[in-house]
Amino acid sequence: LDFWLASMIGVTTHRDDVVYGTPGFVAPEILYNPRSKDARSEIYAVGAVAYYLLTGQAVFRTHNIHDLIQKTAHETPRSISVSRSDDLLPELDALVLRCLAKSPLDRPQRVEEILVALAECRQHLQYGHDLASTSWMDETPEDLHLPGDDHDPTQTTRRYLAK
Repeated sequence: LDFWLASMIGVTTHRDDVVYGTPGFVAPEILYNPRSKDARSEIYAVGAVAYYLLTGQAVFRTHNIHDLIQKTAHETPRSISVSRSDDLLPELDALVLRCLAKSPLDRPQRVEEILVALAECRQHLQYGHDLASTSWMDETPEDLHLPGDDHDPTQTTRRYLAK
């Protein structure tokens, strides 16, 4: 992904009439007018990354770059909950889809808006700090040893990998 975060101050490294970015993560407005890029274009990219993280799929699935441009510019993304078998918080689904809005005016205008919305989503989750700090233990191999224990770690690793 190219979030255009790294650049030299005072040096122009990009032409402003060329589309830069990873197909599928570039905001629709940039596809037809690269000069229209602003912070809301990056919010679209954040939405595309979140969509991928939550579904394991790109927002629009096609191997044809022309189809991808067309879909990015004109099609509404499918709801994330359609691609998942578990219950996704509707507010999170709506937030990601809002980040992926075609018009920059319909997206969150600042990253702070996303952070506030995520904090509100977190209030609805039952997976809190206490559960997060203990639930990983359910997945721990039985023969896990703490550093300093007298045992041969290669034996534990071999047994675990052989399972």
